[in-house]
Amino acid sequence: MKETKYVARKGYRISNSDAAVIGPVLEKIPKKKRTASHVVEMAVRPASPLHKFFEWNDTTAAHQHRLHQARQLFQSYTIIYSDGRESRPVPRMISLKFATKYKEKGEQYYLTIDELSEDEALAEQYLDSLISEIVTLANQHEAVRRFVKIRRGETAKQLRGFFSIADQLSKAA
Repeated sequence: MKETKYVARKGYRISNSDAAVIGPVLEKIPKKKRTASHVVEMAVRPASPLHKFFEWNDTTAAHQHRLHQARQLFQSYTIIYSDGRESRPVPRMISLKFATKYKEKGEQYYLTIDELSEDEALAEQYLDSLISEIVTLANQHEAVRRFVKIRRGETAKQLRGFFSIADQLSKAA
């Protein structure tokens, strides 16, 4: 018999024991109702095992939503970078979640690429976070890789080619 163990994904605000509660509850929801709004409806009841994962104080929740919107603003635009040979859009602001130099009250900070390049310590922290993101992407690809093994057809062939590239990047990191 195959055993399933639920664990928290890196970078999320839950523990492994939380994942062991969340996973089975979410997976029992019928496919046609597996939406964020349905989960909120379920979690409204204080007896729901999902209740504790939501902020129910409307003032606090509204502030958290505005912070989310502000983070999105930082990420909402690019600049067109041109080196004379090609032009391409590049994100202007970089999120520094672990910028110890700027850390205050758990906030994440945003710097331009130029500002980041001027500070060696921050540049190193940023590069470390990029490596962590690559590892996370490689882990996400493992789930898709399992799916592709049981699928046939052109899309599966394309994905297999993609995985070859992803494997090379993962080994390089």
